[in-house]
Amino acid sequence: MGELISIDNNEGDQKWIRHYCSSHKILLVGEGDFSFAACLAKRFDTAANMIATSFDSEEFLMQNYSNARTNLEELKERGCTTLHNVNAHSMILHPLLNLKVFDRIIYNFPHAGFMFSEHDDRQIELHQELVKGFLRNAFDMLTEDGEIHITHKTTHPFSNWKLEKLAKEIGLCLLEEVEFSKWDYPGYVNKRGSGSRINNTFPVGECSTFKFVKPYFAERSESDDAELSDSTLIEIRYLELADQRKNGSSHKILLVGEGDFSFAACLAKRFDTTVNMIATSFDSEEFLMQNYSNARTNLEELKERRCTTLHNVNAHTMILHPLLNLKVFDRIIFNFPHAGFMFSEHDDRQIELHQELVRGFLRNAFDMLTEDGEIHITQKTAYPFSNWKIKKLAKKIGLRLLEEVKFCELDYPGYVNKRGSGSRIDDTFPIGECSTFKFVKPCHRS
Repeated sequence: MGELISIDNNEGDQKWIRHYCSSHKILLVGEGDFSFAACLAKRFDTAANMIATSFDSEEFLMQNYSNARTNLEELKERGCTTLHNVNAHSMILHPLLNLKVFDRIIYNFPHAGFMFSEHDDRQIELHQELVKGFLRNAFDMLTEDGEIHITHKTTHPFSNWKLEKLAKEIGLCLLEEVEFSKWDYPGYVNKRGSGSRINNTFPVGECSTFKFVKPYFAERSESDDAELSDSTLIEIRYLELADQRKNGSSHKILLVGEGDFSFAACLAKRFDTTVNMIATSFDSEEFLMQNYSNARTNLEELKERRCTTLHNVNAHTMILHPLLNLKVFDRIIFNFPHAGFMFSEHDDRQIELHQELVRGFLRNAFDMLTEDGEIHITQKTAYPFSNWKIKKLAKKIGLRLLEEVKFCELDYPGYVNKRGSGSRIDDTFPIGECSTFKFVKPCHRS
């Protein structure tokens, strides 16, 4: 995974490493041997915008972490402020923190210490109390468009901490969940931080960085924003604003395999104009009108907002379509691809049909993508859908995974997923656990 993430993402004098930029005002909480802070500082050259803190005293660090002295000297040399004896529950009261706000507040692998087994409800409650206290403080120390990042294991029993729920109770919204890899941060060594093996590392296994934000940025005050939920405004901007923040451009979007065109209509309403968007369906327009109760309304909405809609478009041959064959796109999106109900979803033959559909789509999409574009496939991640091996299919086509982000229907008001086949074609279906997989070309500037 590490080799897929470029950390050489400079814009002018700015230097980036994964989610973090040298121009960000960064607060690091709960550092162990300060190796994560040192990693960022080395990448940025100067760490004058960064404050790194530890719960333990400096004396304790020197006695228990073999590399603490080296890392702290590195940070001092690069202008980073380091603070000790900082409690995540009361950090806002610290005399050197109480008047400051930050663009990024980061807490990697929060842990309340080893009192009980990790599976014990009492231990989980201790962890949750730690996180809640941190989030309460961090909320008031965050700029209006800042982000709070918590990196945490996602498997049982750590999933029982319910980070998203804790954040919601504080008044924060989940911006996105991104897979975490230590290899993206050269020199970072996670530490147990407690007990007789305090200086030992531990296997992180499956883990993610959870990015939380305030309900929404102050500048988003238009009346139409008020009608949408906080999480909607945050999540939907991944299409609307991600590139605009970088270069002021708007995405050229291709939607593939639309059912009743409700996803396309959702984006269109949010964007006001969709002259840069083409939405396609495998079925004919006549078929849609006969089988989807809201197809006509959605298509009229798209026409009004100047979206191009195409029908009878096969994902396996879409590059040959006369209105598509000379175009390239910044985002190519296929939500819940499905080859139809031929066998049981658990049957290997059915899975092979689904895989063939996805392969054909990816082959076409690869050649229709801008150099910095992304292909997004939203798909269930539980068994048997996990057996589709979407990441493996993409790799064989020559694509690489940029990131996998949790998908929630509620983030797209008006979108109604459809079965799309069989006698209940117009029915929705429970999506359960699912993600949007974002694939890019090898040359993509991550």
